[in-house]
Amino acid sequence: MTDGQLSRVIARAAEDETVELDLTWREIRSLPPTGASLTRLQRLSLRSNWLQELPPKLAQLPNLKALDVSDNLLDDEFPAPIMAMSQLEELDIGRSSLETLPEGFARLRNLRKLLLEFADLKDFPRALLALPDLAEVNLYGNALCELPPDIGQMTALGACSWIPITFLFGQRP
Repeated sequence: MTDGQLSRVIARAAEDETVELDLTWREIRSLPPTGASLTRLQRLSLRSNWLQELPPKLAQLPNLKALDVSDNLLDDEFPAPIMAMSQLEELDIGRSSLETLPEGFARLRNLRKLLLEFADLKDFPRALLALPDLAEVNLYGNALCELPPDIGQMTALGACSWIPITFLFGQRP
């Protein structure tokens, strides 16, 4: 998808007051500034594109509750705009080379569902312990060797996807 095509799709979505926008597999390399005009948007999928960063204006989408940026090129450093999205309830940032989550991740106090599969995590992200509403976490495919002893304080966890458990402790089938 060219930049012009993407700008037109976003402009049309803003005009139609779209609440859900799926831009999966569109070969997007960057997001145009017009994205901030999507003020009614609640769900955004940018899955499987070529994004290397997220624009700061993405954090200005006031109604965005679910964001999927998995399988992009958002490697090494966690995207700062996400940490400004305190209204997020669902986040998928799997298939990234993050290795860790910053302490500021704990600002996502409304997060209920977090998908971090195959994110190259070596240790359990301690920032998750500070998220009171986090009910579902997918850490499949990471190289976690142990869980923190205070994981029991994550009382909202109900549908935690830790399978296969052997991966959690560094054993390979």
